[in-house]
Amino acid sequence: MPTIRVSKPLTQKIKGILPLVETVMEKKLEFNDLVELILQQGLDTMLASIMGAVDADSFLKSFSQLGQRDPSTAYGYVAQLLRSGTGVQKEKLQEAKKMLGVHKP
Repeated sequence: MPTIRVSKPLTQKIKGILPLVETVMEKKLEFNDLVELILQQGLDTMLASIMGAVDADSFLKSFSQLGQRDPSTAYGYVAQLLRSGTGVQKEKLQEAKKMLGVHKP
């Protein structure tokens, strides 16, 4: 596992937020688990900030380019989403079936 070095003030902030996070999560966390959680949340937030500003057409074009670059990952992910069965995915799956000419018996 790589070593990540942070300043003392930031280390104190991380240690300081531990009780708050443990209260919200209702479980004890090791320091490294807390750091991993913070990093993951930060990465997710950064991606959402960047991608949230992208309009739907640009996002679709980008996803299409990803499909050309790495088809099994991109299309496999969409298939996995459709199989997840949540309301929106069920609607999209039915739309895709209609588009492909698949009709319920």
